[in-house]
Amino acid sequence: MAELEIHHEGEHAGDPMGRRVGILAAILAVLLAVVTIASHRTHTASIMHKSSANDAWAHYQATRVKLHSVENLQCRKWRTPVNTIAAPSRSAAAMTSASRTLPPG
Repeated sequence: MAELEIHHEGEHAGDPMGRRVGILAAILAVLLAVVTIASHRTHTASIMHKSSANDAWAHYQATRVKLHSVENLQCRKWRTPVNTIAAPSRSAAAMTSASRTLPPG
């Protein structure tokens, strides 16, 4: 089978418009790659910041739960049932006012 050769006119001269389009496409590809990398880094930084904020909030909540648990435990340990508390007959203020009104002797 005979080989066909396709000849283009001015093949070696170069196409200035095609060359400009090729350079523009290469520049756009580089810019897009730079923007994509910057976007990924910003996204990663925001996720890390949110993760550390969540960790701090969880630590705060755990600390508060432990504190409240200890407070409740101490209250239960030292609480006395209501019916075993001896009610004073008079308050201290009533006793001092009564002692002032009593006649001496």
